[in-house]
Amino acid sequence: MSRDAPDPPPKNGPWRRVWARLGWSGGLPSGASAAAHSRLEQYLAFSKAVGQVMEHTDQEHILLESLCTLAVECTPVTLAWVCRVEQDNSLQTLADAGDTAYLDSFAERRSGLPADHGPLFRVWQEQQPLFNEPFSEGPLRKAWQQNTRPYQLRSMAVLPIHRDHQPWALLVLYDRDQRGFPQDCQVVLEGIARRVSEALEDWIDILRERVAREHQLLLGTALQAAEEGVVLTDADRRIMYL
Repeated sequence: MSRDAPDPPPKNGPWRRVWARLGWSGGLPSGASAAAHSRLEQYLAFSKAVGQVMEHTDQEHILLESLCTLAVECTPVTLAWVCRVEQDNSLQTLADAGDTAYLDSFAERRSGLPADHGPLFRVWQEQQPLFNEPFSEGPLRKAWQQNTRPYQLRSMAVLPIHRDHQPWALLVLYDRDQRGFPQDCQVVLEGIARRVSEALEDWIDILRERVAREHQLLLGTALQAAEEGVVLTDADRRIMYL
């Protein structure tokens, strides 16, 4: 992934907190205000803003924090959350933004949603995105509605994120509209999750190359400092280093 960053955007945009996190005091152009756009246009603006963040950083935590902040500032989403499912089925928060009161009480309220049937764990196991009301009927639907009612959360989107070619985290978005994620917006969100996964894959490859170079440099320095003669050969006994 190229690290040649374009010029920073203007200083009067609605995403100034994100750009400040990246070391600037600006944001996207004020004409991109989410309030002036339809729902789809808001999600397209969200996608564009995430793309700009990925052009200006290769730090995982900044990308995830920006992803959540931009979701809340660009779209009607009330709460954005990136979490990882641990081996004991607990949820580790990697980033969040918006009305996080629901997350603060999530551990207690999760008792009404069995871990092996809840929407987050279902997406984690199946690695397929889920949109809008996660339960169509039955006791789980009632439990989910009861847990989210105090926070006016009526729909959700859960999208898997990959890293190092493995399931790594979940992007979870909550909306107060019962059909907050129409199909066209679903396509945009799936594209965002895919691009974030690709960026994380690129970054871990870059990190591995950097570590490999450091190891080679360390080995070379150690060999050059050796008082005894050293010969390295391959399997065919061809000399690789003398």
